[in-house]
Amino acid sequence: MNTLILAVFLVGYVFIALEHSTNINKTAIAIVTGVLCWTLFMVSTPNESLLQSSDYQKFLDVSKIEAGAAKLSSFTAAELHHEFVTFSLDEHLGQIAQILFFLLGAMTIVELVEAHQGFRFITDKIKTNDVRVLLWIIC
Repeated sequence: MNTLILAVFLVGYVFIALEHSTNINKTAIAIVTGVLCWTLFMVSTPNESLLQSSDYQKFLDVSKIEAGAAKLSSFTAAELHHEFVTFSLDEHLGQIAQILFFLLGAMTIVELVEAHQGFRFITDKIKTNDVRVLLWIIC
């Protein structure tokens, strides 16, 4: 199953790289690829490498604290895998939300500076049309 997830990811990555040739929006490809990868992960059966991973061990540690070791041992393998997938999805969506909130704030600040022509003093100093000279100026 890991190979299939990797294949879906690589195909999605190729489609993103070839956006101009395929005329498919990168965002749509990224969302579909992510959904397919998470769906495949959810329906997969846990293998030995997954059970030994640090993410799975972290999940077990957190679950023992929240649910108690006795309740955790009463779960079937399928229930435990479902809980792990839910835990992983919650953690990853939280990280994505943090990045998006940061980018929204940063983009708002840049747009405000641009709206008040805050970058004009920099662009007024650049008097070249040569790309190499521009590179050295920026560096």
